[in-house]
Amino acid sequence: RRWQRLCQDRSVMDASWGTPWDLYAEGKLKPRVIRTKNCVSLAPGHNRKMYCGTSDGPIEVRSQADGSLLQTLTGHCGSVWALTVGLDGALYSGSKFGTIRVWSGESGAQIRTLEGHTDSVLALVTNEANLFSGSDDASICVWQCSTGNLIHKVVDVGCVTAMALGKYDRLYFATGHTTIQTLSVTDYTLLDSLEGHGDGVRALITGHDGTLFSGSYDGTIRVWSEKEKGGSLIRTLINPTPNYPRLEGVEVLALAPNGNLISVSPSGTLCVWRTDGHTPLNYALSHEMYDCLAFTCDGHLWAAHGRLYLYF
Repeated sequence: RRWQRLCQDRSVMDASWGTPWDLYAEGKLKPRVIRTKNCVSLAPGHNRKMYCGTSDGPIEVRSQADGSLLQTLTGHCGSVWALTVGLDGALYSGSKFGTIRVWSGESGAQIRTLEGHTDSVLALVTNEANLFSGSDDASICVWQCSTGNLIHKVVDVGCVTAMALGKYDRLYFATGHTTIQTLSVTDYTLLDSLEGHGDGVRALITGHDGTLFSGSYDGTIRVWSEKEKGGSLIRTLINPTPNYPRLEGVEVLALAPNGNLISVSPSGTLCVWRTDGHTPLNYALSHEMYDCLAFTCDGHLWAAHGRLYLYF
C-alpha cells in the first residue's frame, strides 16, 4: 500500500516517497519482516535488486519490489560487513577475513577476488574509476575497478569503520575517534581533519550536493559544507525538546530520495530530519538497533538487524 505521510508536517512530504512515521511511532503499523541468514549489510543494486550481506558469508539477492529471494552468492567464509555497487552495476563485498569479492550485477557470477587487507573490511565506497576499502587493519586500499589492481595503500590510519566520498576529490573516513579524517583521492595524502564531535564518529554519508553528514556517539549529527580548501560546519542536529527521545548516540545514517535524513540510535529510535533544520520532523520507536539502512529506487526504506524490515 502507498504510504500517505512522511511526517506530521505535510509541507515536506515528497510525492515519490511517503512514510507514516507517526503511525509507526503510535504502534498502528509495523514493517514487513523477512527472516534471513542474519543480514549485516545492505546495498541497492541495478535492475531493482537489493543485496544483503550475511554474518556467515552468503550474499542474498532480493527483489526491491517485494523482498523475495532471487539468488544467493556464495564465496565468502565469514561475515560480509560491507557492500557497495559500482556505476556499472558490479557488486563489491568486503568480508571478515579481509578479502573483497567482485560480482557481476547481471548474472551474479564472481569476477575476481581482491586481496590486500589483513583484517576485516568494514567500509567500501566507489567512484567512476576506483574502489576504496577501509579495514580493521588500520589501512585504506585503493583499487582500479576495471582491472582489480591495487593502486595505493594508506597505512596506520586507525580502524576504518565508515567512509564517504566528497565532491572535491576527497575521501572522508572515521576511525572511532572524535575527528573525521580526509584523504585526497588524487595523490592519496592526508588533508585537514574535521573536528567538533565530543565522542567517536560512527556514521558518514554525503548528499548529492557534496554536503557531509556525520553521526556520533555524542548524540549529535553534524552537517558539513564541502569547499575546495576544506570543509566547514553548517549546523548541528540535536533533540532540544521533550517531544522527542534523547539520542544517546547515532549508529546509522541514510538519505531519503526527498533529501530528508534518517538516523538510528542504539536504543532503536529512527528519526527523520530536515537537513536544513535543527530538530527531527518525526520519529519511530522500532525497538531494534538496525545495523544498516538502504533505500530502494522507489524510495522505500529497508533496514536490517539480523532479519530484514521493509517499510513499504
